[in-house]
Amino acid sequence: MTAGQHSDIICTVSGALPPAVIEWRTDVEGIQVMDQINVVQEQSYVSRREAIITPSKDDHEKSIRCQASHRELTKVLQTSIRLFIQVLPREIELSSSLAITNQTGNKSLAVFENVPVSITCKYVGFRPSGVISWKLGDKWLSDNISNFSITNKMDKTLSDAKSTLQKVPRRIDHYKILRCLAPAGQMPLSEQVRLFVNGPPDPPEILNTTDLKDGIPTSVTCVANNGYPAPVFQWNLGMNDLTNESLTEENTNDNHRFMARSVLTFTPDKKDHGRYLVCQVHHHETPGGWSRSKRITINVT
Repeated sequence: MTAGQHSDIICTVSGALPPAVIEWRTDVEGIQVMDQINVVQEQSYVSRREAIITPSKDDHEKSIRCQASHRELTKVLQTSIRLFIQVLPREIELSSSLAITNQTGNKSLAVFENVPVSITCKYVGFRPSGVISWKLGDKWLSDNISNFSITNKMDKTLSDAKSTLQKVPRRIDHYKILRCLAPAGQMPLSEQVRLFVNGPPDPPEILNTTDLKDGIPTSVTCVANNGYPAPVFQWNLGMNDLTNESLTEENTNDNHRFMARSVLTFTPDKKDHGRYLVCQVHHHETPGGWSRSKRITINVT
């Protein structure tokens, strides 16, 4: 049974005439005994008496005894059961070497692609003792996990458990739910956090670079997709910084990562013929900084 939750136990006695008298005996305080029900079956009675039990954690290993007495018996018939009371954890806590934030009741953890992170799950005051398990998305994790279990300081009959997961986040882990699950009978308790994997985009590419004509405004596009958060673009034509002449567009794909593009609109001049047009992409959320560039030689007719 689970501490604090109702459970029904029925004691049944068959074959008596007249009906046997059923009694429940126990030192469990949270018990409610219902009226006995007697049903005729052929030429005798089947008698049932139900007990509704709401155990506390202190009822662990106590016994409940059902007794049946009858005027034709010289001794009382009895049967007993011993209670095993499982106790749900009092506290469930997720912590990390990085900050876990809580927005509108949803916990999130920003990690960095390919940078190891330590995540710890702790359960306090439960029975039976067991091993905490981890799940990322729909996949169970088994590697790089350390588990510890100790006796609870406040109640020696209960246990505390701690499990630490060493994880190297990958791009495909972005926006997935990481869960730790405590062993608590048929319905394990869990705590969860959503992972946001900060990482650079794909290398940039420059599009629309054909037919540049002297004195005619033109637009050139640079794309850098699949980063999180969105990257920052910078444009240069030769030694001239043209970033202020560009506009950046951002939206998210099915994997909740950014599809980013920068559109540069400028007017080519014949003196620009043969110069390098450079799109440089910076991702400031990547440890140590991340920067990639794509350059092309423009032809102005």
